[in-house]
Amino acid sequence: DGNTALHVAVNHGSPLVVKYLINDCKLDPYKSNHESATPLYVALCEGNLSVVKCLFSECSSVIPDAPVDDKGNTALHVAAESGQLSIIKLLINDCKLSPNKTNLWSLTPLDIAIHKENQHVTEYLIEEFPGVVTCTDAPVDRDGNTALHVAVKHGSLMIVKYLINECKLSPNTSTKSCL
Repeated sequence: DGNTALHVAVNHGSPLVVKYLINDCKLDPYKSNHESATPLYVALCEGNLSVVKCLFSECSSVIPDAPVDDKGNTALHVAAESGQLSIIKLLINDCKLSPNKTNLWSLTPLDIAIHKENQHVTEYLIEEFPGVVTCTDAPVDRDGNTALHVAVKHGSLMIVKYLINECKLSPNTSTKSCL
């Protein structure tokens, strides 16, 4: 699988071991495994807040707003996809990341949270940043569905209203396939 000792330490939530491997053993925090996952990416997916904090504090080279995968996702995109609300709060409040940064597919963290049906993340972004956090008309899947289409499919009136009224997404946007 190509995991280094740092990947394993991150996966098992060992901040002290992570710190040792980075500082004393000089392991590269950007080394990807065979799935192109860096230790930060693994920590974000696992939702291990203490390891994420450790990686940011021990690695001056780890930039929270830098892409962490080949899709141009930042740490915030990955946390939104994985439904990691505590990490999202850390990234926005402590690291001062913008909730509106887009990835290579022009998707914001809100687009991704809606697509992945992470209701608590979606509601947090909408409620904490009203009129600030945006969503795009960019398709979130191969069928051409936008975040609005996904929200409508799941019957979330609060999210549908936000996307239409605040993000100004058009309810007339069509998908590629039949609904």
